[in-house]
Amino acid sequence: MKKLYLLVDTQNCFHRSINVSSQSIDIWTKVGLALHITLSGLRKLQDMFNPNHVVFCAEGKSWRKKFDEDYKRNRAVKAASKTKDEKEEMEVMFEMINDFIDFVDNQTNSTLLRAPEAEADDFIARWIQTHPEDDHIIVSTDTDFRQLLAFNVRQYNPVQEMMYTTTGVFDKNNEPAHDKKGKPIETPNPEFLLFQKCIKGDTSDNVFSAYPGARMKSTKKAVGIEEAFNDRHSRGYAWNSFMNHKWTRPDGVEVCVKDAYAHNQVLVDLTKQPPEIIEMMDDVIFNREPKNNPLIGVHFLRFAAKYDLVHVQRSPESYIKLFTKKDE
Repeated sequence: MKKLYLLVDTQNCFHRSINVSSQSIDIWTKVGLALHITLSGLRKLQDMFNPNHVVFCAEGKSWRKKFDEDYKRNRAVKAASKTKDEKEEMEVMFEMINDFIDFVDNQTNSTLLRAPEAEADDFIARWIQTHPEDDHIIVSTDTDFRQLLAFNVRQYNPVQEMMYTTTGVFDKNNEPAHDKKGKPIETPNPEFLLFQKCIKGDTSDNVFSAYPGARMKSTKKAVGIEEAFNDRHSRGYAWNSFMNHKWTRPDGVEVCVKDAYAHNQVLVDLTKQPPEIIEMMDDVIFNREPKNNPLIGVHFLRFAAKYDLVHVQRSPESYIKLFTKKDE
């Protein structure tokens, strides 16, 4: 029987939700708000789509840092520069996330996927690969997941309350979504978005551009990203001119675009994990113990009370229903 899975990018949902709260409120209020936003998004998906099972994916240390020591180095630098108060806020937030992960793992029937050297992105991508006959809704604000969109894969952004699909982007009323200027949001092209990111890099993850200064449109002097992408199958002039272009790094090293592109593919393409990482994830996915936890509602209400989730406690049924669903 075909199933519908919710695949939750756990840390991402909490981090992004906490960032939308006012800086003037205290950290415990921020944490409670982040929990409320995330749980409300899950409840909405439960009410709209009635998924068969929920899979929460947690972060491990990334194997990508061994492949490229600069990967996400900017985040470590940023974390080290935080003030004492900011670091204390981070500690409280991570305490909440760990509490939630422990609740999911030990007191619900939901699946928790985590491993020492895999990111949540890796597990979400691998779950989809290992369940090709099923439907999937990724719950995350991370645009990296747009590369995974397919006829059976959608992405829900719980902060925007928008659903991204290969047929369009839809708002909370399931109407075509518009940007702040009132223009329709463009339908994602997963293959192009992946190609573009491998070329342009990703400053948030410290992934450097494979072709600095590359334009989207071609000019008289150079082939653009769009023309190169459109020539990817025939591998004609546009593709070869673009990919064989060479440029010089600030340290004097000459770089060929195709080599830098191949390097970035390993970092960006969520289907390019090394064999040993795939084997590790498959071991977690396929060797899970069946779960049949009793008193899930009681445990959930205790968790909600700990973080003062008053509105959640008043109508907990939809939330609890999510956590009771077994993968069977």
